[in-house]
Amino acid sequence: MALPFNQVSAVTTPMINESVADAFFSANPVVEQLLASGSVIEDGSHLLQLPLMNDDTNAAGAFQKYDILATDPNENINAAKYEWKREYAQVIISVHELLQNSGKSQMVNLLKGKVKNAMLTMKTNISTRIMSANGDASVGINGLRQIVKATGAIGFLDQADFSAWKSDVDAATATITLGTMEQSWLDASVGNESPDLGVTTKVVYKAYKALLTANQRFGEGKTAKGSFKYVMFNEIPIFWDAAVPGTSGVGDNHFFFINS
Repeated sequence: MALPFNQVSAVTTPMINESVADAFFSANPVVEQLLASGSVIEDGSHLLQLPLMNDDTNAAGAFQKYDILATDPNENINAAKYEWKREYAQVIISVHELLQNSGKSQMVNLLKGKVKNAMLTMKTNISTRIMSANGDASVGINGLRQIVKATGAIGFLDQADFSAWKSDVDAATATITLGTMEQSWLDASVGNESPDLGVTTKVVYKAYKALLTANQRFGEGKTAKGSFKYVMFNEIPIFWDAAVPGTSGVGDNHFFFINS
């Protein structure tokens, strides 16, 4: 058997980077944006409950002088509720490995590297579930494809009982245009509430960038959190995320407008 080293490599310490580089995990801009905006911070309780105005006040209108005012009550506040969902990633390391990776010979902290790997694993899994079709009763986070379904219940609140709870879905557009994007953005906007984030596949992201012309001003840059590249549309960032469902075709790709 050949000797494993030559005379130089036998007496020279190899140059090892001070941290473990990520050469496996895909980018997860949606998870990073939600974490950065504080949209996923809650404080206990047995479930998550979101109070909603589901009707206007019936006892309202114009009047003159001594007109009798309506006093008929009506219930106009309800709520959606969500079960807690949990995600884990084990950090498994032996005492033998800890001892080997210690002292002057330690070039990279193995435990910290494995913790970083576990965190990235959870972020990737959460990102995948966010783009999934998981429903209220499924293990894992309720996915966007379940949330934006044209029919059915989300948050234990059926769209048939509360029409304003229904998402706007464009399932007919096969080729993205600025007009179809504008229409979807407007349909998802109510008053001063509108989407603040757009996410899609690489294919649609590339197609959108190709629509931008020289005489239109569209910002482009990177977010401070994660340095994910984006292109602006209606003053909101548009990202691509590897977890968004779709292939090389156009008709099976998804584009989500989200109010985080």
